[in-house]
Amino acid sequence: MKILFHIDSEHIGGYELQLSLLGKALQAAGHTIDLVCPRGPVLELFGRHNQTHFNLDVSDLLLDDQRPDLVLTVRGSLARVARLAKKRSIPVVWFCGYRPALLPHFALWRELLPGLMDHIFVPSDWLCAAVQREVPGVPVSTLPCAVDTNLFGPASHGTGLRQALGFSESQPIIAYAARLRSHKRHHDLLRAIKSIERLLPDAALLLLGWTSASDALVWEQLHQQIVSLQLEDRVRFVTALPEAVPDFLSVADVFVSPAQNEAMGCAVLEAMARQLPVIAASPVGCESLIQNTRSGLTYPVGDTAALGRCLLRLLDSKTLRTQMGLRGRKAVQQFHTIQHTEAHFLHTARKLLSCVAACSA
Repeated sequence: MKILFHIDSEHIGGYELQLSLLGKALQAAGHTIDLVCPRGPVLELFGRHNQTHFNLDVSDLLLDDQRPDLVLTVRGSLARVARLAKKRSIPVVWFCGYRPALLPHFALWRELLPGLMDHIFVPSDWLCAAVQREVPGVPVSTLPCAVDTNLFGPASHGTGLRQALGFSESQPIIAYAARLRSHKRHHDLLRAIKSIERLLPDAALLLLGWTSASDALVWEQLHQQIVSLQLEDRVRFVTALPEAVPDFLSVADVFVSPAQNEAMGCAVLEAMARQLPVIAASPVGCESLIQNTRSGLTYPVGDTAALGRCLLRLLDSKTLRTQMGLRGRKAVQQFHTIQHTEAHFLHTARKLLSCVAACSA
């Protein structure tokens, strides 16, 4: 199968990483991946794969020359790309990673998408229900987020890295990996750590993320908050490339995601694969997975007192952390491997191609 990935993203985020993993798996299985992406960071991400063909834009000439069997589009000019593909009877699939809270603002989708998209993939059942409600005219299914469980294996205690970061061997460390965006709610985590200071005065926070010029304002606000709360000695911010995240997670005792309305929470799944107990703000796409497998705790988004109680509960019990960590890794291995995601994608793609063949007969 020949698949054209259309990814017009300015930065590397969870969904770009997801499609990179999927593309790599499809190539390993003998499928051909062509990439349309004018943005540097994503080009570099896919450039680590062998035999990926790069293009700057989708055009009539490109589609006629490469003749893909399927187009998978993520961000950018979705309607234009879909129209070009539909002229050639090429099925078009959209991977929608929008936060559910944003969906009602896109009323135009109800008119555009039913005639353009053959299928919509979303990263969680929670978002699937929301998209089905907002765009009832297009088939929607959950494409499970994939985790490289070899890269994100059980964490060994990163003693050397702890020392390099300025943390002591016994110091409890909370980790969070996310871009600097307001809806990621880093400020909630800072307030929660301050609120438990009397009981856990040495609790430290490791923030992992990727920064760009557009992040400057959020970073300035975050830095001001760290100073005002007098947490400078206990907070570290590391600009980490995606492949370095597993090493940094090895120093953590707990992983927290205070983000608002995350469609899935890929970073939470990676922490679970790393055998870390997790705490996530509710609602979140992976909430049912966390609760059903008892691999972590959830709390109402924005409730820093509740987040503080969750932190105290986990940091007070190594036994509980270990039990939750083991259950979390088992859940990821069962539901979120690369092989699981690839199989679901190919099943849907083959059904679409069968429909095209039947209509052409």
